[in-house]
Amino acid sequence: MYEPVTQERCPMTEDMLEKHVNTLSSLDSAEARAKVHLDSLLSDMQAFKAANPGCIFEDFVRWHSPRDYIIDEATGEG
Repeated sequence: MYEPVTQERCPMTEDMLEKHVNTLSSLDSAEARAKVHLDSLLSDMQAFKAANPGCIFEDFVRWHSPRDYIIDEATGEG
């Protein structure tokens, strides 16, 4: 498995970061908060798929968010 080159996030000043945090905390639903993060997640998924064409979604989760990848102890599979 290859580690893809992902797009860097734009640098933020303290004011910009504070505004972003306030915007996220003011959103009412989890769905609205998820939409805010969707663009960067989609970009990361595309970069991963380009670097690892034979991989599956489980491989992406293992790379992108290892704490969210859960292995079933009975089967040994994720």
